[in-house]
Amino acid sequence: MYIEPEDVINKEAFKPIESNVICTICNGIVINPTQCKECENCFCKACIDEWIEKKGESSCPFRCPEASFKSSRFINNILSNIKFKCHNGCNVEIPYSDLEAHYKDKCPSLKINYKSKYLEYKNKYEELLKKYNELEKQLKGGVPKKNNKNDSTFESRYHTHPLNKAVNGALWICDICNTEYTSESEVSFRCKLCNFDICKNCKSLEESGATIDYVFLSKSHPHLLKDENKKDNTWFCDVCSKSYKRNNSKRFRCSECNFNLCDDCKKKEELERGLNNLNID
Repeated sequence: MYIEPEDVINKEAFKPIESNVICTICNGIVINPTQCKECENCFCKACIDEWIEKKGESSCPFRCPEASFKSSRFINNILSNIKFKCHNGCNVEIPYSDLEAHYKDKCPSLKINYKSKYLEYKNKYEELLKKYNELEKQLKGGVPKKNNKNDSTFESRYHTHPLNKAVNGALWICDICNTEYTSESEVSFRCKLCNFDICKNCKSLEESGATIDYVFLSKSHPHLLKDENKKDNTWFCDVCSKSYKRNNSKRFRCSECNFNLCDDCKKKEELERGLNNLNID
């Protein structure tokens, strides 16, 4: 529990004692006031207990050399005349001694707030779970992607520009699977701006909703990245700048630009894309 100084109703009685009753750890009004015997500064009991647990010894935030702590009856007494407004909006004036009990089970707004919040979060959870399951099916290829309205164009997740249906009259290579094609009648989907081709097999695989694990189009680089382990002693990820020794991490690389993306950055980007697809407000 945290008590805001702004929740005080009788501020004229509170102002003269304010500097003595603020916990210097949480900056709220002290709850179960506990005083350092040496410097006489006062803290919430929960705050100083957590402080001591983290430090591993009976140390004071004010660096007292031989700190020890005791409950402060004096601080309790001077706070007994202070009244507070309820931050749940129940319009009850609460004396300091009743604050914990009020927020635990006496506040008339409490059960109403909990019930409405429970229903709100339950509905939100069910909605997100449904969207999550739909997204997971798409990632695993369980739900086919919608076909393009125009059979002569294709928008691939592995290229930044739309691809147009083309019949190549010479040798060409699919930029996804690296298969070579020589047939004049073999259809590809091609970007004339980038000289980028996808074969019918890779197009069909992508339209089925399946992901192709060995290629990735990153928001950090305009060209397609491919799973590659060059025999370098070390290499650097161009996004997170971490260095990697050969073969100790999967690398996605643009051979044209010598751009490298580590597997951790790839997974982080894929997770962000998935969350964006959920349209979470």
